[in-house]
Order: sequence, then structure tokens, then C-alpha cells
Amino acid sequence: MSTSERNSTPQGQASPQRGLPAAGYVMIIIPLIAVVASFVTYWLAARGGSQELPASFPAEGPSLDNSLVQVRRAAELGIAARLDLSGTAGECRVTLLSNGEPPTEIRVALTHTTQPQLDRLMTLVPHQGQYVSLCKPLPAGHWYVTMSDSADSWRLRTNATGTLNAVNLAAAPTDALTDAQY
Repeated sequence: MSTSERNSTPQGQASPQRGLPAAGYVMIIIPLIAVVASFVTYWLAARGGSQELPASFPAEGPSLDNSLVQVRRAAELGIAARLDLSGTAGECRVTLLSNGEPPTEIRVALTHTTQPQLDRLMTLVPHQGQYVSLCKPLPAGHWYVTMSDSADSWRLRTNATGTLNAVNLAAAPTDALTDAQY
């Protein structure tokens, strides 16, 4: 048998394929991508983890359940307030409108969205028809503002962005409140 006869294939038969078929490449590439993605994910997590949650985080859940009741109570009392945070003369002031008995003091929580070291909790006391407390001006940013009476029987909340010289808070009418909003 000559060399040319051994290397030739009979007519009508396909020559054997060398290498992987396309499906074989897909079966190798998909797991390889998953392995590379897991290394990238690990690298991102190790390089810049998120800040730890505050120690009070687990205790905040039950208080959120009471929030809707407090917001509805504020609406029933027709509570609206203007919070002056300009720090003029080193004071912050609240002008409160309400159909109910005026509270003995007001608590205001100012929570910065990304910098917890800027958070503030103030207690304001009545003085000449307004509620006052010592304070300094706040830096610009995105803030969550929460106001309540000392008994926590009502609550007003809002988001504010920019420099907080003045913030208006008002309770929505009771029929406009739904669980989806809070």
C-alpha cells in the first residue's frame, strides 16, 4: 500500500475533525467566566467593604412599625412645622402649628445619608411662641429630617437636599397615608 493510499479517505466519508466543536468551547468558556467573575467579586469586597451598620440597627425595626401610627396621629392633629436651621445667634428654631395641645418639647433628628458623624439629635424647648435649641449650621448634603414630640405620640418626616437653612414639615391628610408610603 502506497503512502497516498493510506492518507486518503474513501469517497463519501468525512475526514475526522481535530479540536473541539463549538459546543465544547461554550462548555469551557461559561465556567471560566464564572471563576474570573468570582475572583473579581472577591477583590472588590476585600478592597472596599461597606461601613458597619450602627449598633442600634436591630432595635430600629420595631420603631419603624410604630412610625405609621405616629404619622397618622400627626395628620389627625393637623401638625405642620417650619424648622429654621440657619444657626442665627447659635440657635435653631421650630414654629409649630397644631390643633392639639402644644408639646412640652420637640425632638428633631437630622440624619445624613452617607456620613453618620454629621447626624444630630436636638431637643427644642418652648421660648416666646417657638421651640429653640442651641445649634450650628449644617453642611450641605442629603438629610433625613424627623420631628416628634417628647412622648413620641406624633411624628413628621421629610428628606431635604442642599444647605438646610429652613425645612418645612407637614403631615399628610389621614386618608392619603398608606402603608406603601411608610
